[in-house]
Amino acid sequence: MGRRSGKYLFELSIPAFTDQPFHYQFQAQEDDEDIHTANERRLSELIGPLGGKLHTGRSRNDQVATDVRLWLLDEARTLKESLEALILVVVNRADKEKDILLPGYTHLQVCVVLPLDGLWLH
Repeated sequence: MGRRSGKYLFELSIPAFTDQPFHYQFQAQEDDEDIHTANERRLSELIGPLGGKLHTGRSRNDQVATDVRLWLLDEARTLKESLEALILVVVNRADKEKDILLPGYTHLQVCVVLPLDGLWLH
């Protein structure tokens, strides 16, 4: 597949998938070998025989590596958002409890007085 036909495939395939209704649930069929053949089948349904060239020039391992990378990027984004929310909760809690004092201990003996906000933020 040349650069021109590859670009054409890309230009056809992206809108074909993204124009699906949001509630559309992609369904693999029994004769689909794996997700890659399911994607190729669905793309062929949407844009015709050119959809069969989806994997041209890439091995299954390349496709799996790309899928895993995309999945990890999405999971990393979700994890980052969750961590930011947790940090915000801890900082807000520390701000609310900055006037609360606790006894600090060393070797099971009271040694110094510690503000509770410092414990939250360490």
